[in-house]
Amino acid sequence: MKAYQRSRVYLASPFVQERAYNRFAEQNYHQLMCFIRDAVGNSFVSAVRGKLFEEYAHRRLCSGESFRIRSLEDSDSREDINFGELKPKFIASVDDIEEGYYCKPTAKNFESIDSLVAPDKLFQITVAEQHPIKENGIAMLRNKLKTRGTISFYFVVPPDRYRALKRQNYTIQKGRLL
Repeated sequence: MKAYQRSRVYLASPFVQERAYNRFAEQNYHQLMCFIRDAVGNSFVSAVRGKLFEEYAHRRLCSGESFRIRSLEDSDSREDINFGELKPKFIASVDDIEEGYYCKPTAKNFESIDSLVAPDKLFQITVAEQHPIKENGIAMLRNKLKTRGTISFYFVVPPDRYRALKRQNYTIQKGRLL
């Protein structure tokens, strides 16, 4: 009987995620923000919270507004950044990546990122306390990324995680740290 006491809800695809978000957000923006804030620690709705926050973050990252960022090694460091207004583009493979677009992978083999702006900005959106970076996914992107200079990896988190998120480990396989 214990197997049926808990359940999780998953959205079928990025397309379904975007459509569900659009429909809900159009009429219920305030309730959406309250849900994302109030669902912290509720394992029953954590997957839905994560997917709704992810879609919300994608839209804001493309909007041209400024964001407060900090180093994961120093929670007191703060600066503002603006990525500019970006046109979203769904990509199925690394070959679909184009500079000047906010690229959102639809394929599951982009395991290290949720979006990118070529040639030098990677985004991982999460509501979790820990989210290791998978080296295999980064390796797939290397040919499309800037070869000289800094490549920025941004963790996009809701306000309840902003100050607490620390530097994340790299993994080479599930459960194995690099």
